[in-house]
Amino acid sequence: HNTLNCDLLVQEFELDESSEEAVLLLSFRIKCDYQVEVRSPKLAILFSDGDQDRRFPVSIRSYYPEADFKQCVIFASARVRLPYLFTKPFSGNSIRIQFELIYGEETVFPVPFEIRSDVQPELEGFTVKFQPEKQQILMTPLHQEQAVEQGGIKSVVRGIFHWIHRILLAMLSVLLFPWFLLDALFALAGCTRQAPNIKPEHTSGMRFLLQVKYGYQGLWHRALGRDSIAEAVTAIYRVICLFCPVKKNRVTFMSSRRGDLTGNPEFVYQELKKDPNLQFRFLMKADPFFHMRLGNVLRFLYLYATSSVVMVDDFFQLLNYVEKRPQVRLIQLWHACGAFKTFGFSRIEKPGGPKQNSMNHRQYDYSIVSSQEIAKFYAEGFGVPQSHIAATGIPRTDIFMDAAYADRVRRSLYEKYPALEGKKVVLFAPTFRGNGQKTAYYPLHRFHPEKIVEESGGEYAVILKLHPFCRERFEIPEEYRDSIFDFSEESELNDLLFITDLLITDYSSAVFEASLLNIPMILYAFDLREYISQRDFYYEYESFVPGKIALTESQMLRAIRNGDFQTEKIEPFCRRFFDERDGHSTQRVANLVRSLLAAK
Repeated sequence: HNTLNCDLLVQEFELDESSEEAVLLLSFRIKCDYQVEVRSPKLAILFSDGDQDRRFPVSIRSYYPEADFKQCVIFASARVRLPYLFTKPFSGNSIRIQFELIYGEETVFPVPFEIRSDVQPELEGFTVKFQPEKQQILMTPLHQEQAVEQGGIKSVVRGIFHWIHRILLAMLSVLLFPWFLLDALFALAGCTRQAPNIKPEHTSGMRFLLQVKYGYQGLWHRALGRDSIAEAVTAIYRVICLFCPVKKNRVTFMSSRRGDLTGNPEFVYQELKKDPNLQFRFLMKADPFFHMRLGNVLRFLYLYATSSVVMVDDFFQLLNYVEKRPQVRLIQLWHACGAFKTFGFSRIEKPGGPKQNSMNHRQYDYSIVSSQEIAKFYAEGFGVPQSHIAATGIPRTDIFMDAAYADRVRRSLYEKYPALEGKKVVLFAPTFRGNGQKTAYYPLHRFHPEKIVEESGGEYAVILKLHPFCRERFEIPEEYRDSIFDFSEESELNDLLFITDLLITDYSSAVFEASLLNIPMILYAFDLREYISQRDFYYEYESFVPGKIALTESQMLRAIRNGDFQTEKIEPFCRRFFDERDGHSTQRVANLVRSLLAAK
């Protein structure tokens, strides 16, 4: 779409003089047609040096209508750390800068812009040409930083001597421990300077311990601190790369989301294993701390260094510790369909968002998505070029086009839970609150499944399926044990959809899978305003979701009582987010893997 009347003024375009690195500061004022239903406009900067591209989200600082309510005014700004803009050094070409505005259902790209009169195209280390007539800015680096040589015998030797130094420091810190104890006693007696973190209210014992820590931690941290551990992992990885070649037929699946082969990895594996020449390896455990154990770290380093293709299905922290070998291809089999709530680098400057120098997700050679329309959002979220996003479809959705599979699942579930047969099933599957796996939770007091059973006179049974990250569980009263079931720790969510008559969720990507089966939905979004401010969505939530929105539990119950689910939204939603509904997504992903293996 490009029918929106839009005017963008670049108010600031300069380097941050207070920063030691090249940090580009930009600020904008945008005027466009006002639409009352738009609550969260989006502005993105698109950088390209000819070989690489990067979609960078801009923070919306304020947004309000003018007095006549015909236009709105948006103020936005961005702080771009140029050394981390691309994953590779600048190619030497000019960096082209363009802007994209998403305002409700309207998308303007490239956005026409003007430059404020006092903004000068002078940046230290760059030449800048403002080209409003071409709707772009050209920024040319005057010099290029050389990439640091990775691997090789020299780097291994340097790493060995580096760690000899670390070990000697660690030994020295042990030998000097009695001296630190004596120093703490002198400090308590007032003979030497006390540690700066000691306060008057501290007890003598606490002062003693803090003084020992103060004297000891500097030396010990240099020897075996967090940076030292990361350096050790890198050194080991380089040794493995030096002596272990990449095996052309090895395919490895890794996950910290699941401990067994389910979801997208299972579908892709089942298709690939038809080739008897392929060798498969697995490193899967639904526990990020498990992967930090020494044995698992070493196994990761070996498999990551020696596999031709590595596949993950979510964020995998160990990938950030080392640089991927050029011969290895890394594929993200992302667990979710569509593009719903923002993630990754789309959350820069938001709670829980990554820092710009983070390498989270940025090593992916390919990431699969369900439709071409959302490729740009995954490129933004992962911080990779859009060419690294493949609209193959999502493998685990193939089951929704398989009638025989659906019949088997229904029979199996009804045999295991006979109380469900003959009843209408409400599936409650919300997403989590919090900033990630370690802080995930759901406020159980906001949902009372027994009220749905009572409201329907026993016609409905309720299945509870909390997000895998959530640890809390509902307490089901004894009298409702035949009507309310907690499947949070069992059953694949997609399988449950085959017996679902109504899905209640909030911001979960389950709406995409449910749309493939044309299941009625209620979006129980009691904290919508808060969620938009903290997490936000790629689309306007209230005009985007394929069902009835309920902001309170009473509204949700009323919608159930009246059968008000707004099902007319489902089919257009499904067409938008699935390019293909042919049941062959797994085959397309497997063909992508085969093509990468054949290119070795």
